[in-house]
Parts: sequence; C-alpha cells; structure tokens
Amino acid sequence: MATMAFVIPKFIAIWAIPLLANAEVTGGAGADMAAVLLPLLNVSIPFSLYTSFDYLGFWLYALFAVLMMKPLYGSDWTSKLIAILVGLFGIGFHAAFACLLLGVIQASEIEISFGVSFIPLLLLILILAVTFWRDLKHASNNLRSDA
Repeated sequence: MATMAFVIPKFIAIWAIPLLANAEVTGGAGADMAAVLLPLLNVSIPFSLYTSFDYLGFWLYALFAVLMMKPLYGSDWTSKLIAILVGLFGIGFHAAFACLLLGVIQASEIEISFGVSFIPLLLLILILAVTFWRDLKHASNNLRSDA
C-alpha cells in the first residue's frame, strides 16, 4: 500500500498534470476544471493533494517500521542496530506527525521536521552496505577454501 501511495502521485505527474496544464493554456475542454485542479497538485506546497499522497506513503512505511522493530531485533549487533534504526525512523515520523496534528509544527516547517526522521534510514543504508560487502567477502573466502 505504501508503494501504491507513491505510485499514484507519480502517475498524476506524468498523466494528469501535463494534460491539465495544456487544457488551461489552450483554453480547451476542461480549462475551468484544470484551473481548479492544478493548484491542488502543486508539489511545492506540503499540504497539496500530490504531496499528501507522498506523506501517506511515508506514514505507511513508518507504521511498518514500528511494527517490524521487535521481529528485526536479533542476537547479533547488526540485527540490533538495524532494529533500533528502523524503530527510530518509525517513532520519529510518528512523533513529527503528532506534533503536526497538535499544531507544534507549522506548514512551513513540515519538510524539515519530517525530514529529520529519515536520518536513521540513511545510517541504515550505510550499515547495510558495509554488512553486505563484509558478508560477500566472507562468502567468497569460504567458497575458495571449500574448493
């Protein structure tokens, strides 16, 4: 569902927005409707319909992250760190969302406030890359020693 929430606005961007812009510029069929719909699809406004679908997708990913914290927590340090970082993303996003609903975060601060919650995911990507290369090297050494 989260991926679908991201696909919908991308489809709108390649299908509806160019057609709406063309209709408004040329004054063709649907020009009045296009004049109303184009501001709703403005990407630069954090509460537009287009951006709301993106944040819906992020929220679903954050919800999944909160649900997956415990199952990801394993016995080795890598599993523990991954579970903590995934959990920090999920909890951080929901904390920012709660602050938005309570009026602590204003519309102009939405991007930076929610963007901070993605820092654990950036760290996670780095850790997963290092872990992948380490395991790949270890596996290739095992294949050589078995041969």
